[in-house]
Amino acid sequence: MIHTNITQEVNNDIYRQSMRQRNPPHIRHNQDRNVNDRINSLMIAYHLLCDAVGQANDFYSDPLLASIFYGFLRVTSCLYLIFIHLVIKDETGVIIAIFWTLSMTCYLWMLVSSSSDVTRVAQETKPVISKLITNPNINPGLRKQLNSFLFQLTKKHLEFSAGGFLNVNRQMLTSMAATVATNLVILIQFQTQ
Repeated sequence: MIHTNITQEVNNDIYRQSMRQRNPPHIRHNQDRNVNDRINSLMIAYHLLCDAVGQANDFYSDPLLASIFYGFLRVTSCLYLIFIHLVIKDETGVIIAIFWTLSMTCYLWMLVSSSSDVTRVAQETKPVISKLITNPNINPGLRKQLNSFLFQLTKKHLEFSAGGFLNVNRQMLTSMAATVATNLVILIQFQTQ
């Protein structure tokens, strides 16, 4: 929403500038200050959202780590139980183990997906602002303000972390799936011996 509003404000300012050049008496010059104030308030809102995400990450990083670790153990054990129930030919046990595996996989996907989406949207801000700055029709004061905002964005790194041990993103799920598969193979080898 902030990307859209900043883009809209810049485009409105460009339109007002073109109207001012065509018909100077109809556009008031105090609108320049209003545009700068509105964009400044949007930049402040973006920083507040980033700070809120950072505080949420600080507060929830340990429970997030515990949830991910529990999910990892639960998926591994349920997949192992599927193998055990297949060996002893217990259809009910297989169905229950498949249900728990799917439910925990969906839970992990939801947890990681929401964290990844927040990170992705936050990282999309830099290209949007860069694109706006390169517009030749933008007024110099607004360009300076956007350059300052872009400089501030380069100092921000927004990514969820699970207890400081790992970054929560979709690539983590593929690593987790590979680890689950490896552990499952080891458990099955112990079972067959």
